[in-house]
This record gives sequence, structure tokens and C-alpha cells, in this order.
Amino acid sequence: MYTNVEDLTKGEVFRQVIQKFKELDIEQKICLLSFSVFPENREVHRTMLMYWWIGEGVLPVEGAEEAVREVLKEFTEKNLVEPVEERRKVAPSSYKMNPFVHSSVVLLSKEIGIFYIYRKGKKPRIKKTVMGKVCLVEGSSIPKKMPSRDHIETVFNVSESSPDFTFKWFSEKPSNKKLMIKLSTTWFKSLKVFYLGRWERSKKRQIQVQNPQLMQCLKHLKNLRFLSFQGIQTIRSLNSSACKLRKLLILDLRECYGLKKLPEKIGSLENLVYLNMTGCYMLEWIPFRLALLKRLEVLKGFVVSDEVYEGVACKLNYLKGLTKLRKLSIEINRDDLGVGKMMEDLVELKALTSLKVTWRRDIFIGEDSTNIKTLPDQLKKLDLQRFPHEELPTWLHPENLLHLKKLHIGGGRRLKGVGDLPEKATKCAVEVLRLTSLPKLKLGWIELKQIYFPNLAFLENYECPRVTLTPCDGTGIWRSDQD
Repeated sequence: MYTNVEDLTKGEVFRQVIQKFKELDIEQKICLLSFSVFPENREVHRTMLMYWWIGEGVLPVEGAEEAVREVLKEFTEKNLVEPVEERRKVAPSSYKMNPFVHSSVVLLSKEIGIFYIYRKGKKPRIKKTVMGKVCLVEGSSIPKKMPSRDHIETVFNVSESSPDFTFKWFSEKPSNKKLMIKLSTTWFKSLKVFYLGRWERSKKRQIQVQNPQLMQCLKHLKNLRFLSFQGIQTIRSLNSSACKLRKLLILDLRECYGLKKLPEKIGSLENLVYLNMTGCYMLEWIPFRLALLKRLEVLKGFVVSDEVYEGVACKLNYLKGLTKLRKLSIEINRDDLGVGKMMEDLVELKALTSLKVTWRRDIFIGEDSTNIKTLPDQLKKLDLQRFPHEELPTWLHPENLLHLKKLHIGGGRRLKGVGDLPEKATKCAVEVLRLTSLPKLKLGWIELKQIYFPNLAFLENYECPRVTLTPCDGTGIWRSDQD
């Protein structure tokens, strides 16, 4: 549709998009035009957009999560994007752009010179725009002509599965056939975003990087703010060269299934705010210098190791110095660490509002003595997967959850109850409750809603055969606003 410029520009949709575009501030305009790199009608996740826009410098680092919601809310109200409704989510987290709006945005982006990959009657191509953006597209691994390396700010992988060729932008082969790195100073100075990984939530596109030299060249990207290797399965370790990226704000290693090791000097990434290692299942321990990342606010995929890594691995209680840490997800790779002892190591994280804990193995831990009396007041979201106890500890009983808003307990094959039934309704603050794969948990709807969780507004009841009589639909979801 965007290739038929004459018909497109005559349409009412195009005129409306132009008018709404003029009403946006400069940062919002860049955010909107970034949708032009995605195929039409494709779902794009809010977190990915936030990472990218922080890297570009159009979103502030502080308060970015609220800022991205405000931008997408503005686009939604102007009918520029559509939230993707998901029954199992309390609120949408993905967005898409309909073909008419998308075509208009593609044309706008081309005219302004920010992103340009689509052409009439031809496949998408790799081309550096006047604003220093390069998009990698399927088949660009053997480009006939490499784009100029001068002043590249962004490299974004739209659809390429073999992006090894980007190594050529870092180096050239001299006549003596020995590989020598020759820096293109202008490019290295200007590059802010190096998004080599996968942006889609779907795992359909398999990305492979075979050239180890590419990892070694990272040290030259002195001003890089955002680095993504998401979904690149062939990465076995993160090279120590990455520790030279002193201005890096976001390191995205999600679903790097082959990743086994992080560099010991990872603490050198002194400005890192977001570190995401979710889905790195081969990662067995975290270097202890990670605890030096004082600006870290979001840490996902932290591994608590077996004693075999004693002395080199970062322990949970080492994180107490991360005073800005707001979100933390942990994978416990030990058979002796219950929920109480784990929480004892985290009570000093005064900024922590969201915590997810997954025990990597199905284990059983009996009595779990602890000094914990209650959850920290600032904690609003708690997610416990493969829960290893038969009973919830007293400090997790509903009557003691006076500040927690979201609770998810899943995969606990032995969990039987949520505490003794109080005589009257508790003051539990939980509004969103997810109970998944709990075959022994016995609970009725009346006691659940009227006694234990009187403020409940959303319930997921999945594979919990003894949680009975709930008004959940066929997918196991109940919402108070749809009664």
C-alpha cells in the first residue's frame, strides 16, 4: 500500500495521520516513525520499544516505564496504534499498527529520512538513512554494497537470521591476508543502538552468529547505550570486550539459550540500568562483581548457584548494595534454599517492588526457619514458580499481605493450602491472583474471594483441580469488571 504513493496521499487516512503527526513533540515523532521498520499489523512488545527508545535517547532513563506507557497511550488515543488485547493479561503489553496507518508512517519515515527499507515491487533492502539508521533485513547477509560506515547511530535487525556480516563494518582485510582491526572512528563514536537479536516475541526466527570476531570488536563501541543479543542461540559466552562499554544502559540477553558464562569484569558496566538474562537456561552462576552495578534497576535471570561455585559466584546477599534495584527475577539452582531463607537475603533491597523466584528443579523443602515476619511494604508483585513447600509460610498468608497487589504461585506440586481460614475477611491487598499447576491446593471460591482475598479483581485458575466453583471462563480467567 505504501508503494502506491499517489493513491495513498489522496486518502483520508493519510491526511489524518499527517495532522496527528504534527501534533506530536519531536521525541514522540521519532517513536511513531520507528514503527515503520516492522511489517504491517505485527505485534510489538512495549518492553522492546522501551529499550530501543532509551537507546536512541528519545525516552529518559529515569521513569522510562511510565514514559513509554504515556507515549503508547497517546498513540492509542489518536488511533495511530492499537493495543493487543490478551485475555490472560490484566492490561495490554503489545501494540500493532493497521495497514493504512502503517503505510502512511512508512512514507513519512522515508520522506524525513529516518528509516527506509521498503520499496515498490522489490524486497526490503539494507540502506543507511540520512539520519544514520541501518536496518538488517532477510538476505542482507550478502549485500552487494556495504552501506557507508560514517555516522551510524542505530543498527536494528528487522528480519535477518545471519547477521555475521556486520563484522565487516568493524574491520577490513589488508593485502597480507592477516585480519587486522581498523577503526572507523566516526562510526564507533556515533553508534548508540546495536540491536542484533530478535525483536519478535515468537521464537520462529532463529538467529545465528558464527563469527567470534564480532564479539571481540564490541570494545570499540564506546558510546553504545543499548546492546541486544536476544534469541541468538549460538552465543556461548559474553566476551570481556563487552565490559568496555562504559556508557551501556541496557544489555538484553534474553533467550540466549546457549549462553553459559558472563565475563568476570561485568562490574565495569558502571552505567548499566537494565540487565535481562531471562531464558538463559545454560547459565549456572553469576560473577560476584555484578554486585558492583550500583545503577542497576532491573535485573532478570539472576542465578543462585550450588556450592561448587563458592568464591566466584554472586550470592543473593551481595545484592544488598544495589539500592536502586526495583525489579528482580531469580532462578534458584540449589536444593536447600527455601522461600524464607531466600527472602532474608532480600529484605534490605528497599527499592524492590517486583520479585519473581523460580526453583529450577522440582524439590521439596520441609521446615524453612526464618526471621521474616512480613513482606517489605514496598513489594507490590510476587511470583513464585515451582514452590518447594507444602504450606505457605505465615508471613505469606493472605491476612499478612497488606501491601502486595499481585501474587502468582505456580508449579508447586505439594502446596496444599494458603493458611488457616480466618473468622472474617482479611485486609489482604492482593487484586491480581494467579494459581497455576497446583494439583494439591484445595480452595473454594467463596472462601477465596470473600475471606482470603476480598479485594480480588482478577483470577487465573489453571490446572488447579481442587480450586473449585470459581466463575472462571474456559481459559481459566475471571475478571470482576466482566461479571
